[in-house]
Amino acid sequence: TTETVVVDKIDKTAPTLSVLASNLTAHVKRVWLSAKAADEEGGSGIRSITMNGEDVTGEATVTVTENGDYLFVATDNAGNQATYSVSVTNIDNEAPTLTVNRNPDEGTWTNVGVSLTIVLSEPCMIFVNNIVFTTNEENVGFYNIEENGTYVIRATDQVGNETTETVEIGNIDKVKPTVNVTGVPTSPCKEAVLTVETNDNLSGIKEVELTKPNGETEYLAAGTDTYTVTQNGNYKIVVTDNAGNSAVWEQTIDQIDNDAPIITHNYSVAAGWVNHNVDIAIAIDKACDVVITKDGTEVASLAGITQTTLTAEENAEYVITATDEASNVSTAAILVTN
Repeated sequence: TTETVVVDKIDKTAPTLSVLASNLTAHVKRVWLSAKAADEEGGSGIRSITMNGEDVTGEATVTVTENGDYLFVATDNAGNQATYSVSVTNIDNEAPTLTVNRNPDEGTWTNVGVSLTIVLSEPCMIFVNNIVFTTNEENVGFYNIEENGTYVIRATDQVGNETTETVEIGNIDKVKPTVNVTGVPTSPCKEAVLTVETNDNLSGIKEVELTKPNGETEYLAAGTDTYTVTQNGNYKIVVTDNAGNSAVWEQTIDQIDNDAPIITHNYSVAAGWVNHNVDIAIAIDKACDVVITKDGTEVASLAGITQTTLTAEENAEYVITATDEASNVSTAAILVTN
């Protein structure tokens, strides 16, 4: 007896296996791996494909989000295997580090602006309140801020990882302080008291410097202070705030008068005896109120004069008292004896 047996279940040939990667060079957030396995014609056929031990049979593409070595194994129905290893090193899901340095720092006032130096751990696009700029080759960016406010700094790397930091700027002061001076004399006086009012709403007053006519300087208190003027000349007040802004008040004062009036007359007893009234011409170097007395009794009162004539009708002591607008007083006594 003869029996024919057909043996067709022997398969000693390993399948073929290939893996395609979407990108293995540029920085990306994920990589797609596509595995393709095939068995020879007439072979037992592909039973399974695994990646690092996980069954991925039937999946056209596998997404990986971490760097590492990925081992694909294709097994046919006879148990033959093929392997393919892919090393992924270009996945970047780490946010960049962001360090912000400011100049000047928040404790120092400035009237120029604040310069930000932004240091990053990798190449990034930087956004400051949605205004974009790039870093240099050392991953450092620079940004100048001109106004106080809240600034959101956002750094985005090449694959879209993002870091944000909020910076509060409040030390910019570009506004000059104010200075107001009252009490400047408008009529002659012996002295005048100036009231100096200064104010600064941001950085505050640093100093109030007064320069006198002789060039000497004196510092007044911020807020409200007074200064007594006792001489004529040019006065200058410079108010400086803590950010370096300055305001100037300058005024020439010419109403200070501490000089007593000068009284002159033309009477002289050397003229000899006379038998008639004596007219005495009186002159004063500036306008004065004049009171004339005769032996202690007032005989005349004149306002704002620089000259007058005194008629002496008899021998007596005549006293001329002159008072100027600043209340300086002079007297001259004339003893008529002839």
